[in-house]
Amino acid sequence: MRRLCVALLALCLAAGLAAGCSLPLPGSQAPDAGEPAAEAPAAAPPRGAPEQYGGVLVAAISGDPVTLDPAYAVTVLDCRLMALIYNGLVRFDERGQVVPDLAKEWKQSPDGLTFTFTLNRGVRFHNGRELTAADVVYSLERLRDPKTASPRAWLLRDVAEISADGKYALRIRLKEPFAPLLSLLAMPAAYIVDRNEVERYNDPTVYGLNPVGTGPFRLTGIKPNDAVTFTAFEDYFAGRPFLDGVTFHVMRDGEMAWSAFETGNLHLVDVPSAIAKRCLASDKYRALATVRPDLTVYYVAMNCERPPFDDVRVRQALNYAVDCAAIVKSYLPGQAEPAEGPIPPGVEGRTAQSNPYRCDQAKARALLKEAGYKGDRTLALIFRGSRNSIVDAIVAALGKVGVKVKAVGLDREGFFRAVSEGDFDLAWLSWTADYPEASDFLWPTFHSANKGDGGNRARFADPQIDALIERAIATADANERLALYREIEVRVMNEAPWIPMYYPTVVTVCQPEVQGWKPYLIPMTDKMENVWLKKK
Repeated sequence: MRRLCVALLALCLAAGLAAGCSLPLPGSQAPDAGEPAAEAPAAAPPRGAPEQYGGVLVAAISGDPVTLDPAYAVTVLDCRLMALIYNGLVRFDERGQVVPDLAKEWKQSPDGLTFTFTLNRGVRFHNGRELTAADVVYSLERLRDPKTASPRAWLLRDVAEISADGKYALRIRLKEPFAPLLSLLAMPAAYIVDRNEVERYNDPTVYGLNPVGTGPFRLTGIKPNDAVTFTAFEDYFAGRPFLDGVTFHVMRDGEMAWSAFETGNLHLVDVPSAIAKRCLASDKYRALATVRPDLTVYYVAMNCERPPFDDVRVRQALNYAVDCAAIVKSYLPGQAEPAEGPIPPGVEGRTAQSNPYRCDQAKARALLKEAGYKGDRTLALIFRGSRNSIVDAIVAALGKVGVKVKAVGLDREGFFRAVSEGDFDLAWLSWTADYPEASDFLWPTFHSANKGDGGNRARFADPQIDALIERAIATADANERLALYREIEVRVMNEAPWIPMYYPTVVTVCQPEVQGWKPYLIPMTDKMENVWLKKK
């Protein structure tokens, strides 16, 4: 989530700040006066032995949340927090498969144009009000309403109508067959909100820090630059989570988080790349570690609307100038794979050898000369933070072919404002899967309708590629659709709006008392309702 994911959750840090957070949020409230009595909540399914319940998992995030409003959240950090608060009609399990969530079942019409969803009954919002089909219709209509100006409105662009069918069922009718619909409905942007709570604040920026959902945890406080706290929702329709709560402390340094883990003051951590090799070689930590490929691609976006990057020859030249394999070997040994294109390994529709560029500085210089590039302006490569060795290596590589670049570190707010508004030359970014399909690495990132916060950070536009993307996502035949994705990826690489750099590997280490944790293929969908702490 999209979720721009320059910020990954490095889960960690000591317990103890569960109390005392500012910005207290709405607690349980009675239904509005005059509202019909809701039916009794469904009995929660048995969850486990008594000793599995209790305790607060303490973790860390790399910065403060920007918004926890599904219609506006775009970073991995925000989306991962929202997974604890909200539910969608459907969700992804740990393998990335679509499974029921608020909808207990659904069916598709023979022509593929109408989906009918039947909701679980007795589902409660955190304020005590019962969820109905009207809430789902409101949430999805709000997402796609142009007045909302959601950067994720494209999720529902092929929807013709959303309507309630009684209190516990709804229909979504499509304009034409649309293969990824269920996957898109599992994305954080499609989480269901309480209309009363959204309209209570009359300002999405305020609601975004006071969210109310149906998820396993209630947000109970945000203390800027310090901590975000969650408490178990006792009436969660799928059964109370085992943990009493989760506390995320704001920590911007992954190596500090690792130090805290080593001293036993945190429960789990995504190990910083500089430490991962040592961690996996340690007898103490190797058995506690989980290694998984991450469905993420790191890349340099070139602003295709700004000279000199409005010339494809310049964009291709920069791809030839950077030796991605050498940079990965030097800075991420064993922790990443050089990128062949925008789609990571393990995603169907990927063309494994789509990258036509190998480091060739002579070729880079020739293309720059052909394009008439004079190099009379120093370009800025923006990134988030105060130091980035990989960015420095990229700047040095470009300098060797006569492209003068300076690295400019920005704070979180300034960085996202710049990339959203197109106020940059080059930007160091990453894209993490919202759903494990090739369309998620092609449609939001390269379709011209999604420039800016929609995901197309390079502000790239090509009518032929737009048409191919639209054709692919409307193609019901799986083999034909995958073939189109491969063709799109090859065309994108030839047009070179990015310098694809690498696909990371994530090493997560848990303390022995952490039970029930499992790596999710789409980490931002983990609701943590099955995690528990073994009593020492």
